[in-house]
Amino acid sequence: MDRRGLIVTGGAAALTLTGAKFAGARERGEETRVVRGRLSVGAPDYVYVPVHVPGGVREIAVSYSYDRPAVPAGTRGNALDLGVFDERGTGADGFRGWSGGFRTEFAISAERATPGYLPGPVRAGTWHVVLAPYTVAPQGLAYEVTVTLRYGPEGVTPEPVYPPRRARGRGRAWYRGDCHLHTVHSDGARTPAEVAAAARAAGLDFITTTEHNTSSGHGAWEGLWGDDLLVMPGEEVTTRNGHVLALGLEPGVFVDWRYRARDDVFGRWARKIRRSGGLVVPAHPHATCVGCNWKFGFQEADAVEVWNGPYTPDDEVAIAEWDNTLVAAVRGSGRWLPAMGNSDAHREGQDVGLPQTVVHADELSRDAVLAGIQAGRSWLAESSGVRLSFAATDGRGRHAGIGG
Repeated sequence: MDRRGLIVTGGAAALTLTGAKFAGARERGEETRVVRGRLSVGAPDYVYVPVHVPGGVREIAVSYSYDRPAVPAGTRGNALDLGVFDERGTGADGFRGWSGGFRTEFAISAERATPGYLPGPVRAGTWHVVLAPYTVAPQGLAYEVTVTLRYGPEGVTPEPVYPPRRARGRGRAWYRGDCHLHTVHSDGARTPAEVAAAARAAGLDFITTTEHNTSSGHGAWEGLWGDDLLVMPGEEVTTRNGHVLALGLEPGVFVDWRYRARDDVFGRWARKIRRSGGLVVPAHPHATCVGCNWKFGFQEADAVEVWNGPYTPDDEVAIAEWDNTLVAAVRGSGRWLPAMGNSDAHREGQDVGLPQTVVHADELSRDAVLAGIQAGRSWLAESSGVRLSFAATDGRGRHAGIGG
Protein backbone atom coordinates (compact mmCIF):
# COMPACT_ATOMS: atom_id res chain seq x y z
CA MET A 1 0.00 0.00 0.00
CA ASP A 2 1.54 3.29 -1.11
CA ARG A 3 1.03 5.77 1.69
CA ARG A 4 1.14 9.43 0.77
CA GLY A 5 0.36 11.09 4.06
CA LEU A 6 -2.07 11.79 6.82
CA ILE A 7 -4.83 14.39 6.81
CA VAL A 8 -7.33 15.31 9.49
CA THR A 9 -11.04 15.27 8.61
CA GLY A 10 -13.58 16.37 11.19
CA GLY A 11 -11.37 15.08 14.01
CA ALA A 12 -10.12 11.65 12.95
CA ALA A 13 -6.76 10.93 11.31
CA ALA A 14 -7.14 9.51 7.81
CA LEU A 15 -4.75 7.99 5.31
CA THR A 16 -4.31 9.42 1.81
CA LEU A 17 -3.08 7.02 -0.87
CA THR A 18 -1.50 7.45 -4.27
CA GLY A 19 -4.46 7.89 -6.59
CA ALA A 20 -5.58 7.97 -10.21
CA LYS A 21 -4.34 10.42 -12.87
CA PHE A 22 -5.98 11.04 -16.22
CA ALA A 23 -4.56 12.42 -19.47
CA GLY A 24 -7.57 14.62 -20.20
CA ALA A 25 -7.66 17.05 -23.15
CA ARG A 26 -10.61 15.26 -24.75
CA GLU A 27 -13.90 16.52 -26.05
CA ARG A 28 -15.66 13.15 -26.15
CA GLY A 29 -15.19 9.58 -24.99
CA GLU A 30 -14.08 8.25 -21.64
CA GLU A 31 -11.05 7.12 -19.66
CA THR A 32 -10.84 4.52 -16.90
CA ARG A 33 -8.24 3.95 -14.20
CA VAL A 34 -8.10 1.17 -11.60
CA VAL A 35 -6.53 1.55 -8.14
CA ARG A 36 -5.80 -1.55 -6.04
CA GLY A 37 -4.54 -1.90 -2.51
CA ARG A 38 -4.77 -3.74 0.77
CA LEU A 39 -5.71 -2.53 4.24
CA SER A 40 -4.55 -4.21 7.42
CA VAL A 41 -6.22 -4.65 10.78
CA GLY A 42 -5.92 -1.32 12.56
CA ALA A 43 -6.21 0.73 9.36
CA PRO A 44 -7.46 4.31 9.79
CA ASP A 45 -11.22 4.82 9.79
CA TYR A 46 -11.04 6.71 6.49
CA VAL A 47 -8.72 6.14 3.54
CA TYR A 48 -8.70 8.65 0.68
CA VAL A 49 -7.92 7.82 -2.95
CA PRO A 50 -7.10 11.05 -4.86
CA VAL A 51 -8.53 11.34 -8.37
CA HIS A 52 -6.91 14.04 -10.49
CA VAL A 53 -9.75 15.25 -12.70
CA PRO A 54 -8.82 17.28 -15.80
CA GLY A 55 -11.06 19.82 -17.49
CA GLY A 56 -13.87 18.89 -19.85
CA VAL A 57 -15.33 16.06 -17.76
CA ARG A 58 -19.10 15.60 -17.99
CA GLU A 59 -19.49 12.69 -15.55
CA ILE A 60 -17.44 10.80 -12.97
CA ALA A 61 -18.35 7.18 -12.26
CA VAL A 62 -16.83 5.07 -9.49
CA SER A 63 -17.22 1.40 -8.63
CA TYR A 64 -15.45 -0.68 -6.02
CA SER A 65 -15.08 -4.21 -4.75
CA TYR A 66 -13.22 -5.93 -1.94
CA ASP A 67 -12.53 -9.47 -0.78
CA ARG A 68 -14.50 -11.28 1.91
CA PRO A 69 -12.31 -14.10 3.23
CA ALA A 70 -13.70 -16.71 5.60
CA VAL A 71 -13.15 -15.87 9.26
CA PRO A 72 -13.53 -17.90 12.47
CA ALA A 73 -16.85 -17.83 14.28
CA GLY A 74 -17.18 -14.65 16.33
CA THR A 75 -14.60 -12.76 14.24
CA ARG A 76 -15.64 -9.78 12.15
CA GLY A 77 -15.16 -10.06 8.42
CA ASN A 78 -14.46 -7.29 5.92
CA ALA A 79 -16.85 -4.38 5.45
CA LEU A 80 -15.89 -1.31 3.43
CA ASP A 81 -17.91 1.89 2.98
CA LEU A 82 -17.78 4.35 0.07
CA GLY A 83 -18.18 8.09 -0.53
CA VAL A 84 -16.61 11.02 -2.39
CA PHE A 85 -15.47 14.63 -2.00
CA ASP A 86 -14.89 16.98 -4.92
CA GLU A 87 -12.15 19.42 -5.89
CA ARG A 88 -13.01 21.74 -2.97
CA GLY A 89 -11.35 19.31 -0.57
CA THR A 90 -12.32 16.78 2.07
CA GLY A 91 -14.06 19.29 4.32
CA ALA A 92 -17.79 19.97 4.45
CA ASP A 93 -17.71 22.21 1.36
CA GLY A 94 -16.39 19.36 -0.79
CA PHE A 95 -18.94 16.72 0.19
CA ARG A 96 -20.59 15.14 -2.87
CA GLY A 97 -22.09 11.97 -1.48
CA TRP A 98 -22.01 8.82 0.56
CA SER A 99 -23.46 5.34 0.10
CA GLY A 100 -21.63 3.46 2.85
CA GLY A 101 -21.74 -0.24 2.10
CA PHE A 102 -25.15 -0.07 0.43
CA ARG A 103 -23.98 0.39 -3.19
CA THR A 104 -21.02 -0.84 -5.21
CA GLU A 105 -21.02 2.09 -7.66
CA PHE A 106 -22.14 5.66 -8.20
CA ALA A 107 -22.08 8.34 -10.88
CA ILE A 108 -22.21 12.13 -10.66
CA SER A 109 -22.84 14.69 -13.38
CA ALA A 110 -24.32 18.16 -13.48
CA GLU A 111 -27.75 16.83 -14.45
CA ARG A 112 -28.08 13.88 -12.08
CA ALA A 113 -26.46 11.68 -9.45
CA THR A 114 -26.94 8.25 -7.96
CA PRO A 115 -29.17 8.46 -4.85
CA GLY A 116 -26.96 9.31 -1.88
CA TYR A 117 -24.88 11.65 -4.06
CA LEU A 118 -25.29 15.28 -5.09
CA PRO A 119 -25.60 16.39 -8.72
CA GLY A 120 -23.42 19.25 -9.91
CA PRO A 121 -20.58 20.11 -12.27
CA VAL A 122 -17.56 17.81 -12.35
CA ARG A 123 -14.90 20.49 -12.10
CA ALA A 124 -11.18 20.06 -12.63
CA GLY A 125 -9.03 19.43 -9.58
CA THR A 126 -8.28 16.68 -7.09
CA TRP A 127 -11.34 14.71 -6.01
CA HIS A 128 -11.12 12.13 -3.22
CA VAL A 129 -12.87 8.79 -3.16
CA VAL A 130 -13.22 7.89 0.51
CA LEU A 131 -12.98 4.26 1.59
CA ALA A 132 -14.04 3.54 5.15
CA PRO A 133 -13.03 0.12 6.50
CA TYR A 134 -15.82 -0.56 8.99
CA THR A 135 -14.31 -3.88 10.00
CA VAL A 136 -11.19 -5.66 8.71
CA ALA A 137 -10.67 -9.43 8.79
CA PRO A 138 -7.44 -10.82 10.29
CA GLN A 139 -6.23 -11.59 6.74
CA GLY A 140 -6.61 -7.93 5.74
CA LEU A 141 -8.86 -6.29 3.17
CA ALA A 142 -7.94 -6.18 -0.51
CA TYR A 143 -9.85 -3.55 -2.50
CA GLU A 144 -10.18 -2.37 -6.08
CA VAL A 145 -11.51 1.05 -7.09
CA THR A 146 -12.43 1.75 -10.72
CA VAL A 147 -12.81 5.39 -11.78
CA THR A 148 -14.23 6.35 -15.17
CA LEU A 149 -14.31 9.92 -16.48
CA ARG A 150 -16.71 10.68 -19.32
CA TYR A 151 -15.94 13.76 -21.38
CA GLY A 152 -18.40 16.12 -23.00
CA PRO A 153 -20.32 19.37 -22.55
CA GLU A 154 -21.36 20.20 -19.01
CA GLY A 155 -25.08 19.92 -18.42
CA VAL A 156 -27.37 22.06 -16.30
CA THR A 157 -27.89 21.24 -12.62
CA PRO A 158 -31.59 21.29 -11.66
CA GLU A 159 -32.56 23.59 -8.82
CA PRO A 160 -33.55 21.39 -5.85
CA VAL A 161 -37.10 21.67 -4.60
CA TYR A 162 -37.24 21.31 -0.82
CA PRO A 163 -40.22 20.63 1.47
CA PRO A 164 -42.01 23.71 2.86
CA ARG A 165 -41.57 24.62 6.50
CA ARG A 166 -45.23 24.15 7.35
CA ALA A 167 -48.37 22.26 6.39
CA ARG A 168 -51.97 23.32 6.97
CA GLY A 169 -52.52 21.03 9.93
CA ARG A 170 -55.20 21.58 12.56
CA GLY A 171 -53.83 24.56 14.44
CA ARG A 172 -52.79 23.90 18.04
CA ALA A 173 -53.17 20.14 18.36
CA TRP A 174 -51.54 16.76 18.88
CA TYR A 175 -49.56 15.61 15.84
CA ARG A 176 -48.15 12.15 15.17
CA GLY A 177 -44.78 11.65 13.54
CA ASP A 178 -41.92 9.30 12.70
CA CYS A 179 -38.51 11.01 12.71
CA HIS A 180 -36.21 8.11 11.78
CA LEU A 181 -36.75 6.85 8.23
CA HIS A 182 -34.61 5.61 5.34
CA THR A 183 -35.14 5.47 1.58
CA VAL A 184 -33.06 4.50 -1.44
CA HIS A 185 -30.97 7.60 -0.72
CA SER A 186 -29.10 5.51 1.88
CA ASP A 187 -29.71 1.89 2.89
CA GLY A 188 -33.48 1.83 2.53
CA ALA A 189 -35.38 -0.12 -0.12
CA ARG A 190 -38.39 2.21 -0.32
CA THR A 191 -38.59 5.28 -2.53
CA PRO A 192 -39.62 8.61 -0.96
CA ALA A 193 -43.03 8.19 -2.62
CA GLU A 194 -43.47 4.81 -0.94
CA VAL A 195 -42.46 6.22 2.45
CA ALA A 196 -44.88 9.14 2.09
CA ALA A 197 -47.71 6.73 1.20
CA ALA A 198 -46.84 4.50 4.18
CA ALA A 199 -46.79 7.53 6.49
CA ARG A 200 -50.26 8.58 5.40
CA ALA A 201 -51.54 5.03 5.75
CA ALA A 202 -50.13 4.97 9.31
CA GLY A 203 -52.04 8.14 10.21
CA LEU A 204 -48.92 10.31 10.58
CA ASP A 205 -48.86 14.08 10.32
CA PHE A 206 -45.10 14.57 9.98
CA ILE A 207 -41.97 12.62 9.05
CA THR A 208 -38.24 13.33 8.96
CA THR A 209 -35.95 12.03 6.24
CA THR A 210 -32.81 10.76 8.01
CA GLU A 211 -30.47 9.15 5.50
CA HIS A 212 -27.09 7.91 6.68
CA ASN A 213 -24.40 10.59 6.28
CA THR A 214 -25.90 12.41 3.31
CA SER A 215 -28.26 15.26 2.53
CA SER A 216 -29.17 13.96 -0.93
CA GLY A 217 -32.66 12.96 0.19
CA HIS A 218 -33.63 16.50 1.20
CA GLY A 219 -34.67 17.40 -2.34
CA ALA A 220 -36.30 14.07 -3.18
CA TRP A 221 -39.82 14.78 -1.86
CA GLU A 222 -41.24 17.12 -4.44
CA GLY A 223 -44.99 16.58 -4.77
CA LEU A 224 -45.08 14.19 -1.80
CA TRP A 225 -45.83 16.61 1.02
CA GLY A 226 -49.25 18.23 1.39
CA ASP A 227 -51.69 19.95 3.71
CA ASP A 228 -51.86 16.68 5.65
CA LEU A 229 -48.16 15.74 5.75
CA LEU A 230 -45.13 17.78 6.85
CA VAL A 231 -41.75 16.51 5.62
CA MET A 232 -38.69 17.68 7.59
CA PRO A 233 -35.06 17.36 6.37
CA GLY A 234 -32.60 15.55 8.59
CA GLU A 235 -29.66 13.15 8.68
CA GLU A 236 -28.67 10.07 10.63
CA VAL A 237 -25.10 11.01 11.49
CA THR A 238 -23.48 7.57 11.54
CA THR A 239 -20.17 7.61 13.40
CA ARG A 240 -18.06 4.69 14.61
CA ASN A 241 -19.18 5.44 18.18
CA GLY A 242 -22.93 5.73 17.73
CA HIS A 243 -25.64 7.28 15.58
CA VAL A 244 -27.38 10.60 16.15
CA LEU A 245 -30.46 12.03 14.43
CA ALA A 246 -30.10 15.62 13.23
CA LEU A 247 -33.79 16.54 13.05
CA GLY A 248 -35.23 19.50 11.18
CA LEU A 249 -32.10 20.76 9.46
CA GLU A 250 -32.15 23.49 6.88
CA PRO A 251 -32.28 21.72 3.51
CA GLY A 252 -28.89 20.82 2.08
CA VAL A 253 -26.97 21.15 5.36
CA PHE A 254 -24.17 18.58 5.73
CA VAL A 255 -23.26 17.21 9.17
CA ASP A 256 -19.92 15.40 9.32
CA TRP A 257 -19.58 11.92 10.82
CA ARG A 258 -15.80 11.34 10.59
CA TYR A 259 -14.84 11.28 14.27
CA ARG A 260 -14.95 9.16 17.39
CA ALA A 261 -15.74 10.10 20.96
CA ARG A 262 -12.02 10.29 21.75
CA ASP A 263 -11.59 13.11 19.19
CA ASP A 264 -13.68 15.45 21.36
CA VAL A 265 -15.28 17.27 18.40
CA PHE A 266 -18.89 16.12 18.58
CA GLY A 267 -19.90 19.32 20.37
CA ARG A 268 -18.89 21.35 17.35
CA TRP A 269 -21.19 19.36 15.07
CA ALA A 270 -24.01 19.38 17.62
CA ARG A 271 -23.82 23.17 17.65
CA LYS A 272 -23.95 23.22 13.85
CA ILE A 273 -27.14 21.15 13.96
CA ARG A 274 -28.73 23.62 16.35
CA ARG A 275 -27.53 26.64 14.35
CA SER A 276 -29.36 25.09 11.41
CA GLY A 277 -32.53 25.00 13.49
CA GLY A 278 -32.33 21.28 14.21
CA LEU A 279 -32.37 19.01 17.25
CA VAL A 280 -29.68 16.57 18.39
CA VAL A 281 -31.22 13.17 19.19
CA PRO A 282 -29.02 10.11 19.90
CA ALA A 283 -30.58 7.11 18.14
CA HIS A 284 -30.94 3.56 19.51
CA PRO A 285 -28.27 4.31 22.15
CA HIS A 286 -28.02 0.69 23.36
CA ALA A 287 -28.20 -1.09 20.01
CA THR A 288 -25.70 -3.94 19.65
CA CYS A 289 -24.79 -3.55 15.95
CA VAL A 290 -21.19 -2.56 15.16
CA GLY A 291 -20.70 1.15 15.82
CA CYS A 292 -24.29 1.69 17.01
CA ASN A 293 -23.78 1.96 20.78
CA TRP A 294 -23.81 5.63 21.82
CA LYS A 295 -20.51 6.75 23.41
CA PHE A 296 -20.65 10.57 23.22
CA GLY A 297 -22.70 11.15 26.36
CA PHE A 298 -25.90 13.18 26.50
CA GLN A 299 -24.61 16.65 27.35
CA GLU A 300 -25.27 17.88 23.79
CA ALA A 301 -28.57 16.01 23.30
CA ASP A 302 -31.94 17.75 22.97
CA ALA A 303 -33.91 14.47 23.24
CA VAL A 304 -33.15 10.75 23.08
CA GLU A 305 -34.65 7.93 21.03
CA VAL A 306 -35.68 5.32 23.60
CA TRP A 307 -37.90 3.18 21.35
CA ASN A 308 -36.60 2.13 17.93
CA GLY A 309 -38.78 -0.09 15.75
CA PRO A 310 -40.52 -3.17 17.22
CA TYR A 311 -39.89 -3.28 20.96
CA THR A 312 -36.72 -5.20 21.95
CA PRO A 313 -34.48 -5.62 25.01
CA ASP A 314 -32.34 -2.74 23.63
CA ASP A 315 -35.36 -0.45 24.04
CA GLU A 316 -35.99 -1.83 27.53
CA VAL A 317 -32.47 -0.78 28.54
CA ALA A 318 -32.85 2.65 26.90
CA ILE A 319 -36.14 3.32 28.69
CA ALA A 320 -34.70 2.19 32.03
CA GLU A 321 -31.77 4.56 31.57
CA TRP A 322 -34.13 7.37 30.58
CA ASP A 323 -36.28 6.69 33.64
CA ASN A 324 -33.18 7.01 35.83
CA THR A 325 -32.55 10.47 34.36
CA LEU A 326 -36.10 11.45 35.28
CA VAL A 327 -35.52 10.43 38.88
CA ALA A 328 -32.18 12.27 38.98
CA ALA A 329 -33.76 15.41 37.50
CA VAL A 330 -36.58 15.39 40.07
CA ARG A 331 -33.97 15.14 42.82
CA GLY A 332 -32.05 18.05 41.33
CA SER A 333 -28.96 16.03 40.44
CA GLY A 334 -29.35 15.56 36.71
CA ARG A 335 -30.74 16.77 33.43
CA TRP A 336 -33.96 15.43 31.99
CA LEU A 337 -34.27 14.71 28.26
CA PRO A 338 -37.50 14.25 26.32
CA ALA A 339 -38.01 10.79 24.84
CA MET A 340 -38.76 9.84 21.25
CA GLY A 341 -40.02 6.71 19.51
CA ASN A 342 -39.31 6.14 15.80
CA SER A 343 -39.57 3.24 13.39
CA ASP A 344 -36.13 3.34 11.72
CA ALA A 345 -37.99 1.65 8.86
CA HIS A 346 -35.93 0.67 5.82
CA ARG A 347 -38.11 -1.66 3.71
CA GLU A 348 -41.40 -3.53 3.43
CA GLY A 349 -42.03 -5.56 6.57
CA GLN A 350 -40.75 -2.69 8.70
CA ASP A 351 -43.74 -0.51 9.53
CA VAL A 352 -43.50 3.24 9.15
CA GLY A 353 -44.97 4.75 12.32
CA LEU A 354 -44.13 1.79 14.60
CA PRO A 355 -43.51 3.41 16.98
CA GLN A 356 -44.33 7.13 16.68
CA THR A 357 -43.92 10.29 18.71
CA VAL A 358 -47.09 12.25 19.42
CA VAL A 359 -46.30 15.95 19.85
CA HIS A 360 -48.40 18.84 21.08
CA ALA A 361 -47.54 21.72 18.75
CA ASP A 362 -48.96 25.17 18.07
CA GLU A 363 -49.19 24.32 14.37
CA LEU A 364 -48.02 21.71 11.90
CA SER A 365 -44.69 23.37 11.08
CA ARG A 366 -41.06 22.41 11.39
CA ASP A 367 -40.39 25.02 14.08
CA ALA A 368 -43.50 24.19 16.13
CA VAL A 369 -43.01 20.40 16.01
CA LEU A 370 -39.34 20.68 17.00
CA ALA A 371 -40.25 23.07 19.82
CA GLY A 372 -42.82 20.57 21.09
CA ILE A 373 -40.29 17.73 21.01
CA GLN A 374 -37.62 19.77 22.78
CA ALA A 375 -40.07 20.89 25.48
CA GLY A 376 -41.19 17.31 26.11
CA ARG A 377 -44.81 17.96 25.12
CA SER A 378 -45.02 14.46 23.74
CA TRP A 379 -45.75 10.82 24.33
CA LEU A 380 -44.95 7.62 22.44
CA ALA A 381 -47.35 5.17 20.82
CA GLU A 382 -47.05 1.89 18.97
CA SER A 383 -49.47 3.11 16.29
CA SER A 384 -52.12 5.72 15.53
CA GLY A 385 -54.63 3.30 17.01
CA VAL A 386 -53.28 4.09 20.47
CA ARG A 387 -54.81 7.17 22.10
CA LEU A 388 -54.14 8.78 25.45
CA SER A 389 -56.10 11.17 27.63
CA PHE A 390 -55.24 12.48 31.04
CA ALA A 391 -56.95 15.06 33.21
CA ALA A 392 -56.55 16.47 36.71
CA THR A 393 -59.01 18.29 38.93
CA ASP A 394 -58.06 20.31 41.99
CA GLY A 395 -60.08 20.92 45.12
CA ARG A 396 -61.76 23.97 43.59
CA GLY A 397 -63.03 22.00 40.62
CA ARG A 398 -60.53 23.42 38.15
CA HIS A 399 -59.51 21.06 35.34
CA ALA A 400 -56.30 20.56 33.40
CA GLY A 401 -55.43 18.16 30.61
CA ILE A 402 -52.37 17.18 28.63
CA GLY A 403 -51.09 20.16 26.69
CA GLY A 404 -52.62 22.76 28.93
